[in-house]
Amino acid sequence: MQQVEATQSQEDIQKLLQIQKQWKACGYSEDSTYARVLHLLGRYYWHLGQQSSEAKDAIAKAEYYTKTSIKINERHHSQTKEANLVGSYLNLGLLYMKHLGRYKEAISSFKSSVEIGKKYPTKYAQAAEASVQLSACYRQSGDYLQAGQWASEALALAKKANNTYWQIWALNEKYQSLYALGKYEEGQQALQSQIRVIEVSEHNENLGSVYSKMASLYRVRGKYEQMNHYFEKAYQLYVAQQDSNKIAVVSNDWGYSLADYMKQYNEAEKRILLGLKFAKNKELTARLYDNLGYTYLLQKKYGKCLEAYQQALQMLGVEKLSSSEPLFLKDIPQKTYLLDIVRIQAEAWLEYAKTTNNNPSKLAQAIKTYALADNVIDYMRWEHSGAQSKLFWRRKTRAIYERAIEACFLAKDTEQAFRFFEKSKAVLLADKLNELGANQQLSVEQREKEARLRQQIADFQTKVASLEKETEAYTKAQTQLDQYQAEWEEFIKSLEKTNPAYYRYKYDNSTLSLKDLKEDILKGGQSFVSYFVGDSAVYALTVFEEKTNLLKLSIKPQEYYLKAHSFLSLCADKTALNVQYKHFRALSFELYNALWKPLSIATRRVIVSSDGEFLPFETLSESSSSDDFLVNYHALSYTYSARFLAKTGEIKIENTSSILDKFHSYWQGVLTTQSFLGVAPVSFSNKQATLKGSEESLQAIGADFWRSRLFSVKDATKANFLTYAPKSRIIQLFTHADADSAEAIEPKIYFVDSTLVLSELSRLERFNTDLLVLSACKTGVGHNQRGEGVYSLARGFAALGILSTVTTLWQVEDNPTYALTESFYKFLQEGLPKDEALQKAKLEWLAQGSAADKLPSQWAGVLLVGSAAALPSQQLWYWLGGLLVAIVIGILWRRRNAF
Repeated sequence: MQQVEATQSQEDIQKLLQIQKQWKACGYSEDSTYARVLHLLGRYYWHLGQQSSEAKDAIAKAEYYTKTSIKINERHHSQTKEANLVGSYLNLGLLYMKHLGRYKEAISSFKSSVEIGKKYPTKYAQAAEASVQLSACYRQSGDYLQAGQWASEALALAKKANNTYWQIWALNEKYQSLYALGKYEEGQQALQSQIRVIEVSEHNENLGSVYSKMASLYRVRGKYEQMNHYFEKAYQLYVAQQDSNKIAVVSNDWGYSLADYMKQYNEAEKRILLGLKFAKNKELTARLYDNLGYTYLLQKKYGKCLEAYQQALQMLGVEKLSSSEPLFLKDIPQKTYLLDIVRIQAEAWLEYAKTTNNNPSKLAQAIKTYALADNVIDYMRWEHSGAQSKLFWRRKTRAIYERAIEACFLAKDTEQAFRFFEKSKAVLLADKLNELGANQQLSVEQREKEARLRQQIADFQTKVASLEKETEAYTKAQTQLDQYQAEWEEFIKSLEKTNPAYYRYKYDNSTLSLKDLKEDILKGGQSFVSYFVGDSAVYALTVFEEKTNLLKLSIKPQEYYLKAHSFLSLCADKTALNVQYKHFRALSFELYNALWKPLSIATRRVIVSSDGEFLPFETLSESSSSDDFLVNYHALSYTYSARFLAKTGEIKIENTSSILDKFHSYWQGVLTTQSFLGVAPVSFSNKQATLKGSEESLQAIGADFWRSRLFSVKDATKANFLTYAPKSRIIQLFTHADADSAEAIEPKIYFVDSTLVLSELSRLERFNTDLLVLSACKTGVGHNQRGEGVYSLARGFAALGILSTVTTLWQVEDNPTYALTESFYKFLQEGLPKDEALQKAKLEWLAQGSAADKLPSQWAGVLLVGSAAALPSQQLWYWLGGLLVAIVIGILWRRRNAF
């Protein structure tokens, strides 16, 4: 049969080539009929490529003729037909997806097919197919939210076309996305809808797939008898249909279920080996070897496990793993399968090492394989377009970093441990800073276009979210949003090809080395502490000038979460502190013993990289009977990661080296940059309390700065802030803010006329700010996204490239706020580093205050996040600028006199 089809394709190709030749010889115009000839040539070459020994050449010709057909119909004149582009773009996408592995181009082609297809009712079915393929592309890259959205789009189009075949496939894609996200109830509803469509159609061949998925739903609910029943039904149906590949699929799923859930390893192995006999493609074979290796791992048969995973990798085209040369990963489309294979292979090496007395070579292999898994995670993240999908995978991959750190701890490998600590936190923040660095490589025109597209997408995302689904307004807005996103993706894709510097900055996944951390960041006697709180252990990495230590702390994760939450709640509540002060002191001492004492930190200045929520370490006490707080001994600053400090530093580095360049850069900064911006609304248009004394405090602070601009009362508007803040070196805000640790309240900050919410910050461009002081409540509070950290206002501003932020963890009273802020600036003006300035401000408050003032609720909630370096001396720069001006004037004067 295949040979007959191939022959038919060759005959059709020859006929079409003859028509094309005659067409050109007669001088006919290249109209829609001619484009149709080329479209058919592309389709037949594609068929030939699927069956021929010369597949590569045939697929290349298929791509050429399909793209040429598209170019003709894109001319939009009376002799061409835009509607015909739907099928051509669909075919081009299938070529890229199924034969060339160029998934980004496949996605772009499918989106064009859908966008045009929605205009023409006769093309709804083809647009539905393109949407199904889009869903599959996103699902295979792990972007399940996007996959689900395109599955819903496919279902709507298939219903409009009254096409039951594509309704079934749309519901299949929808189920798979929901299942991957753990939304089992919604997944079951999708399956039930699929059954109803199958029952009224002629596509009973799809029932086996539904039975297999029903079995998976019963599996996750622990109903194994029903699970086996539905797997058996699916298996028997595929046997009757003589569908080898689907027999392999159900055997694979059944075998995995028997091994992982029922611990019936022998029966699981039989099922998977049976699947290997029937599998007809490499991707499916890889998945079977993946589950076979996992079955061996559960039985602690590590040698056989590693052999199976090597076979799986070979099926995906990976002959040898290399964490040092990971670029080959970006060309592998099935990254979710690849990650699973690499992850379990790393697990096998780690467990193998632990059963052989922590064998060094096996631990080294485990660490190397975990490093490769980390690279796969990076490439997956870059392919995801939605923030929620990225956060989903940050949570899902959290356990990989814990196991990698465990391997480093057993191997005493602090260098690699530092890498995994860094890659386990605030990676999306680092990506945002990468974008800021990349955008600096663009021309003014390109930056303007990038900003315009970003704003248009943000506006229409807001608009779509506010409209009711299934309405004409919603459909129109969604179509416009799709167009802007397609334009954005095309624009970014062109930059990646034409601007190597942009590409290099945007996709930089490098981490600091310990050597770089010590030489470039740890200055003035600083040390660095990073924490990792996993599911089974808490680790701490301490970096000093002369050594690095990796410790596994005695406190268990659940105990840590309970005590830290209780401690933070007490710190934030003045009334509770008064009533339960003995309990607070006990907790403070317990956390000191668990988290700080084992680290043996002797340095005065310490940078702390927390895991998740910030814990105010200043309030940990060295004594259980007195308030012997760490603030007495250490000047503490906090950071999202060491890489954050490096990234913000890179963004600020001038690309100038000569004296004249520095002179030009300096005076350009003087003319365009505000030294100090102060904002104090005092009273508010909503029901927020009046901040008496804030205007006076702002005036006192601003008086010490040259080129300061102060907005208070009616001038303290959101518009004024957004206008002047990006070009201000220091920003002081005396206002109100609101946030909570759940997602119910999006963090917001108040101005006299309106609010600025966290999501709005992502639409702003880079701030040229060295220090932002958020003297407002809860600016460091927000929803804790595990694996990323707290999404707070402070983090939102940090993503704009701001070097340092003074933020708050709870509601601090007015008088302590003004006093601490004014003292902080006083010590900054003396030339102290920011961490020491804030420490001295707190100690000054404690020394002068009453017993009530000394409660941690009054002073400990104010933290420094980011660079602790001292502010550049204004007088030094004035003197240098004046000197350079004098030199230049002298040179010009001499030249004038010489003539």
